[in-house]
Amino acid sequence: MKRIKCVECGKKLTGIKTKFCGKTCLLNAKRDSDKKSRLLRKKQFPIRECFICETKFQPCRADHKTCSKACAKDNAKHLQEVRRIALKKLKRVRPMDPIVCLPPVIPLKIQFKSTATLRPFSETKDAVLAYLKDGGKITKYPDEPRGKTPDANLQYGFTSGEYGYGLEYELEQAGAYAG
Repeated sequence: MKRIKCVECGKKLTGIKTKFCGKTCLLNAKRDSDKKSRLLRKKQFPIRECFICETKFQPCRADHKTCSKACAKDNAKHLQEVRRIALKKLKRVRPMDPIVCLPPVIPLKIQFKSTATLRPFSETKDAVLAYLKDGGKITKYPDEPRGKTPDANLQYGFTSGEYGYGLEYELEQAGAYAG
């Protein structure tokens, strides 16, 4: 059965219109529907007291704390002032200020040795051994792990024309430079 009258105002429908005679009736019906749904939503939450003016009101949502927009503005100003005061209490940090929290400095464990293991083809080998023979001591710093070095991608050992730290590292691991 086709409608003949507008649902909102009761006028006769013309053309292809099926429910409302025009845009104003549609907006009025939508406004009334929204009002009913708001009232139903309001009934879900208990009556509260406004933070600012302490009047009782029915909130629309669970997070409503004020009764009106004017009270909400006053509450927002109050919260902003509280934040400003809290920020003033914090210590201000500037980009060029020295870092306060430095990690603890761990002293190096330096040893004094009277013996040395040197590479076989070292230029200073004879002078160092003579110094140690006369009673001198050499400062030995703690061993540190070798830093990562890029590979030269040498698959089969030596390749002419390719240079890189990878070759030196592989030779050192093989014992060619071990002293």
